[in-house]
Amino acid sequence: MRHLDACVVAVGLTIATASMGEAATAVCAPHEVVVTRLANAYGEVPRYRGMTDANYTIEIFASASFETWTMTMRRAGDQTCIIASGRGRPALDVSLEGLS
Repeated sequence: MRHLDACVVAVGLTIATASMGEAATAVCAPHEVVVTRLANAYGEVPRYRGMTDANYTIEIFASASFETWTMTMRRAGDQTCIIASGRGRPALDVSLEGLS
């Protein structure tokens, strides 16, 4: 399961890095405001967290059964921006054997 977690964070970081130019138009607020809003409105809590090479924190929030998810980018200071969101989590037919 650890390998799957690492793969999900890597994919998220790739998407987020590619989306940084779009993040300027993203919805941004203090981190605690975003966390509270996602929890109260969608039942989402942080599931994955990683750092980009540019020192941004990427977090993926999801509801208990992954019905909804949100990806955020935390900038220096306390500003957090929503950079992607969606519904559902398709099953992946991926073998992670041999990865370490």
